[in-house]
Amino acid sequence: MVASDLRRWAMQCVDQANDSRSSHEERERLMKIREGLLALADNQDWLNGRVANVSEEASNILSIDFGKPRQV
Repeated sequence: MVASDLRRWAMQCVDQANDSRSSHEERERLMKIREGLLALADNQDWLNGRVANVSEEASNILSIDFGKPRQV
């Protein structure tokens, strides 16, 4: 998977969402897909050793300390 392709697909989602023929539900769906594609692109960059654009979700996952039990 190539991060640049994922980002290009995310931009295509924005273009489709901005189309006046798209319904409100379709716009929301496309914007969720866009966010997912951008997160995947950031994570792919991270996997390739490019840390600068790691998504917030990935940062949260990476900061989890698995050594301490959770307090319930």
